[in-house]
Amino acid sequence: RKRNYKTLTTDQTDPFTFPEGHTLDSIIPVGSDQWRFQFTNPGNPFKGEYPRIAPFLLARGHKITSEAIQLYKDKVRRIHTDGFILEEQPDNPALFTYPENADTTLKTFKFETAGYCHVKNVNKVIWT
Repeated sequence: RKRNYKTLTTDQTDPFTFPEGHTLDSIIPVGSDQWRFQFTNPGNPFKGEYPRIAPFLLARGHKITSEAIQLYKDKVRRIHTDGFILEEQPDNPALFTYPENADTTLKTFKFETAGYCHVKNVNKVIWT
């Protein structure tokens, strides 16, 4: 960040203006009738080596999730940013068996819970 300083006195006649594109960081008194203003230029947040990588990382995560649940597309009941819920029928064989090491079996996914759930208004999931 580039810092910029400007001094203001009580007997100053020219108008005080902020430098364009800068942010005021601090005002420091310098004596009884002077103040020093410290400005920084945050620069362009979209400049640099990796300026806009977040959307691509999110898209990659969506792709991995969609490929993993492709086999169960008829059983998907809810997909959210960080997980999904599959529906099983009690009279059919289970989609997954849940061993003690479910995290290593599912590889890229973290197994959180199995049981009965009710999805209310899309955003509220109640597990029983």
